[in-house]
Parts: sequence; C-alpha cells; structure tokens
Amino acid sequence: MLSNIESETAMKFGIGQSYFLQAKRVWLAEQGMTEAQAFLLTSEECEILVRTGTSPEVFLQEKQRLIAEKIAEKAANLELASCGSGLTKKEEQIVKMTGLSPEVYQQAKKGR
Repeated sequence: MLSNIESETAMKFGIGQSYFLQAKRVWLAEQGMTEAQAFLLTSEECEILVRTGTSPEVFLQEKQRLIAEKIAEKAANLELASCGSGLTKKEEQIVKMTGLSPEVYQQAKKGR
C-alpha cells in the first residue's frame, strides 16, 4: 500500500499504484536498501537538522516526497527493453532482491 505522499506523487506523474509499487521495489533494489533503510536519517542529515532547526518529522516527510518523486521518475522513464534480450547481471540481482518475476520486471522496464 502506498503512503499518502506516494499516492499523491503517483497521481501527479500519472502512474498507477501497482506500477508505482513495482517501480519502488526496483528503485530500492538498485539503491541496495530496504524501505526502512531509505527513511533512516544519516549522520549528515542529522547535522542538517541541528543546523537548520528543522523538525525530524518535517524533514522525513520531505525526504519521503523526494524519494517518491525519484521512484515516479524512474517509473516514467524506464527504457524499453530490446526484444529477445535477456536480463543483465545487475537486472538478475534486482529480480532476486525484489522477488519480482523476470516478466514483471521487464514490464516495469517497459513502463506498463
């Protein structure tokens, strides 16, 4: 299920929720992180919070919005896979990490 921010972003980019979720799993795998890891504050981000006086809640909402936009852009800009070509080693790793079938991954790359 998508968060409110993710739903708003998907609608803004004209992307269906199920496709957004697939693109999200691909994006997270490409980043080499889990969803929970994506929303942890780094030490650099903590320093920014201290310097700017921004609340962690506001910062995390903005971080979630930025990540959602990156995922939406990824979904909107995935390149078409060339016919008959197999998955690259990196794509095979992504398929294994996300639990997607190769067919679903290829559809996600094609923007369906």
